[in-house]
Amino acid sequence: MEGTKRLDIAVAPFKVIEKEPFRRSILSGEGINRALELLENAYWFYSSILGHRAGKFTVIETPENYGGQAGKGYALVAGSSLRAEIPANLYHELAHLWNPRATPKAHLSRFFDEAFANYLTALAIKEIHGEEAFNRFIEGLRRNYEAVIERFPEAKKLRLSEWGRLGLWELSYTKGALILYEIHQRAGNAFYDVLRRLVEEESVDFERFRRIMKEVTGLEVTV
Repeated sequence: MEGTKRLDIAVAPFKVIEKEPFRRSILSGEGINRALELLENAYWFYSSILGHRAGKFTVIETPENYGGQAGKGYALVAGSSLRAEIPANLYHELAHLWNPRATPKAHLSRFFDEAFANYLTALAIKEIHGEEAFNRFIEGLRRNYEAVIERFPEAKKLRLSEWGRLGLWELSYTKGALILYEIHQRAGNAFYDVLRRLVEEESVDFERFRRIMKEVTGLEVTV
């Protein structure tokens, strides 16, 4: 795969469809046109708010129950996920192309990759599928966060910068994305300026995130 040191080998009767910046290896053509159109819509939406991202994004379809994975610029996804009415997993993996470059210490929390990818997924759902679908996705994040809190009640009192140190990085998928949602609600369109600043930074940590929030929106955030 381009841009990664991984070596993944997939052997199957694939049909390869290429259209810049995508390469799709699919097992069945059934329902694929809609899936590819949605993927392109998400790409151009992310590009419109965060800037064009160079390089290919490769999607490889896997049979059901074979599992999936993602890396820099690629995703292995089951056919059902690829062709879902709202392919949130696909939007999520695509969103990783725009991850802020977190310092190694900040990366432990997964806030700057998984929280950002999950909230960008929510925004893509809103843009492509409408407000009602967006609200359902946000409510799903809340339910999943509550399930985590049931297992780890102490997590409710933690700052997000503490999640990685304590091994609770899974909070970034739920609470992290909800934090970005709340910031967006308060900051309005200035939130997109924050995202663009973070994507352009050479290195980001929680203190840098806090300062950019203050500079761009005037909001103080506790990290």
